[in-house]
Amino acid sequence: LGMVGQTTSKTLDNEDPDVDKFKPTEPGWELYDLKNDPQELRNVYDDSDYKGIIEKLKVQLLQAKIELDDTDEKYPELMQVRQLYWDK
Repeated sequence: LGMVGQTTSKTLDNEDPDVDKFKPTEPGWELYDLKNDPQELRNVYDDSDYKGIIEKLKVQLLQAKIELDDTDEKYPELMQVRQLYWDK
């Protein structure tokens, strides 16, 4: 389970194939079933079959952040993104 966002995705400029362009992407969650999709081609985050797994992983993520003293309060921009996208 991972969250992506406010990063860039690489796109090729159609006018000049040798120039890479970057554009902002919408934050969101990703989850890949590595057993059935080892190349990580299909994001299963929105698949209802994985709802229970996602809930458990989010609990584990918060527990790990607490154990590591990795608090988003130190980074208000990240806290805002987490709050906005946590339940999506």
